[in-house]
Amino acid sequence: MNEKKQKEFDRKMDKLEKKCDYSGMIELIQSLPDEDLNDDIISSLGRAYNNDQQFDEAYETLMSVRESQKEKANWHYRLGYALYYLRRFDESLECFENALKIFVVNEDCEEWIDMCKMEIEKLKMRKEKRLNYTPNEKPFEGFDFTDFWNDCSYSQKNYIEEYPTDEMITKAETELGYKLPQSYIKLCRMHNGGLVNKDCCPSDESTSWSEDHVGITGIMGIGFNKSNSICGKIGSRFMIDEWGYPDIGVAICDCPSAGHDMIFLDYSLCGPQGEPSVVHIDQEDEYKITWLAIDFEEFVRMLFSEDEEDEDNE
Repeated sequence: MNEKKQKEFDRKMDKLEKKCDYSGMIELIQSLPDEDLNDDIISSLGRAYNNDQQFDEAYETLMSVRESQKEKANWHYRLGYALYYLRRFDESLECFENALKIFVVNEDCEEWIDMCKMEIEKLKMRKEKRLNYTPNEKPFEGFDFTDFWNDCSYSQKNYIEEYPTDEMITKAETELGYKLPQSYIKLCRMHNGGLVNKDCCPSDESTSWSEDHVGITGIMGIGFNKSNSICGKIGSRFMIDEWGYPDIGVAICDCPSAGHDMIFLDYSLCGPQGEPSVVHIDQEDEYKITWLAIDFEEFVRMLFSEDEEDEDNE
């Protein structure tokens, strides 16, 4: 690329970046002829993928120019950013530490290093809990479901399915690629999805909802007919394939944000056939994952209503 073309390219990139048009930046770089591409521009493509929340593409792109870029701080920073949102925190930490060695002083790098260490510690604690975990043999025994569900007409139209048969459960598990937890199946055999009056779940850290809880709208049932079932029109696969949620498990509850945050069964630590934990994923915050409960039953038992919280505060 000659000097004139480089200046024109840089001008267009700056204009797109000021507009936060990261998909436009990606298209611009991809439109360049091969002879005008260089490893610095490809590294910038990785950065644009990061800003467009396409972290797999960012990782692959940045790794393709590793040999020429590995002495550059920005390359390590960009790779660390992609790895962080791919939840590969050990590798991300190493990248940010390498970037800091080259930068020498960089507050952003230092902050990312602290965040990586915090996530690594959280995962360590969750793994320890998982090692000592034994699922309840009689889910929801003694639990009072009085006033738990909101069986309004909207819930009946969009959420509540017929009670699931063994065949329906097997079909759903095959489509989703995950074994559903017995406590969730037990709940669906009592009431197969629906809006809930108990619409808040405590959290150990602040979220987009509150300093100490998240809000939910309803629990998705096992089925294929209602739009808000796990295999429905706007069910689990839709949220992963169309909304970009990480493929770590099954979307199990929607939230009042109309898709911008969700509750998931998280199989990251247990595998597709294991007993998943429950997490909150915030699409508006780079798909930040906040751990809520060790399993689905604990999640349901922790739910409370906004009215209960208001009464406690009074």
